[in-house]
Amino acid sequence: MHVAVIGGGPAGLYFAALAKRLSPQWEITLWERNAPDDTFGYGVVFSDETLEGIADADPEVFAAMSAEFARWSDIDIRYGGRTVTSGGHGFAAMGRKRLLRILQQRCAALGVDLRHRAQAPPVAELAANYDLVVAADGVHSTVREQYADSFRPQLDVRGCRYMWLATDKVFEAFTFIVDRHDFGTVQVHAYPYDATRSTFIVELAEDAWRRAGFEKLAARDHPRDTGDQDSVRLCGQLLGGHLDGHRLIADNPRWLRFTTVANARWRHGNVVLLGDAAHTAHFSIGSGTKLAMEDALALAAALHEHPTAAEALAGYESERRPVVRSTQRAAQASLEWFETIGRSTGQPPEQFAFNLLTRSRRVGYDSLRLRDREFTDRTDAGFAPGAPGVPPMFRPYRLGGLPLRNRVVVPPMAVYGAADGLPGAFEQLHLTTHALGGPGWCSPG
Repeated sequence: MHVAVIGGGPAGLYFAALAKRLSPQWEITLWERNAPDDTFGYGVVFSDETLEGIADADPEVFAAMSAEFARWSDIDIRYGGRTVTSGGHGFAAMGRKRLLRILQQRCAALGVDLRHRAQAPPVAELAANYDLVVAADGVHSTVREQYADSFRPQLDVRGCRYMWLATDKVFEAFTFIVDRHDFGTVQVHAYPYDATRSTFIVELAEDAWRRAGFEKLAARDHPRDTGDQDSVRLCGQLLGGHLDGHRLIADNPRWLRFTTVANARWRHGNVVLLGDAAHTAHFSIGSGTKLAMEDALALAAALHEHPTAAEALAGYESERRPVVRSTQRAAQASLEWFETIGRSTGQPPEQFAFNLLTRSRRVGYDSLRLRDREFTDRTDAGFAPGAPGVPPMFRPYRLGGLPLRNRVVVPPMAVYGAADGLPGAFEQLHLTTHALGGPGWCSPG
């Protein structure tokens, strides 16, 4: 096969390396318009599950990555003047630039034709001259735009503003910082990615961003190669108490809005979308690079396992779409929780930390208790002193003048009709039966 890859990020590079490793006779050419060491962002995060897949697919890449990892098991939530810690969370991170370099070296060693500082030919021309075209050209994919009628993309641009920075303060854990100011809440997602630096993502709701003065700073005429350093300085002033004298590091910084990308289809003829071109997941669950590299692994494996490219592309999409959809649901829940963080900032620290950790709905009370029983015991004790071991769901609650024995609400099946909206004998029996089943409240519908 002759394969063209557009985009030299983790998705494109990892796919090219894996495909060439599985099929050395294939001719694979990768175009990347930037230089080899040009990149955005600082650290990238991987779960243990993703690392197991990388280790199985290419031990050499995994070994090179493992030598660079910063690992942690704790999550710190800095909120309300306190730091609440939860343990048992296994993650690893490394510098994005270092990851790209490892993948570039692996591609070169395997014989992939890497063309940096080179614009890819038009996709129609590539599709005519190559057996397969892999579009790994990112969230602003020109390939996806050109074939929009086929891919049918949906782009959901969110309202919060964020800036991707780094710091030379090395945090000891994945750290969420939630600072309340007179203009609103500033939240930070920070984590170490090597021995000297941490990623430091600053995020604000749109109205808080304006009231803090960032809108005016962002509107200034900044030098093209330095970006919005005025905003970086203000971030440093607002968050200096968490930096302990360390500096913020910025590479052409600018305020961004997160775009959730989804597509009705990921393939058009012999052209296929990969990574951020096909889908995105909010950075608050740390799954962007993870999804991209898992895509690459799945596509390379499908091409190796199926007799034709068309069957391979169909198999790749059918395998990955449910996984991506599930991750995007979790990311959306996490994104929306942070967008509406003001609803939670009046809570006590333990309760706030519990809600933050379970925001994506992938981690619940029981799974969090398995990871860190001491943390959930402290949360329970803070929520209702004197009732150890009883989860909040099963604690009594008073709804106006009505005392409820727990916080479980069950809507009954609507298998009846009420005259003038008033329940009769059947409705009373039906509701009573549900109430006797255990929930504290049986909603009439």
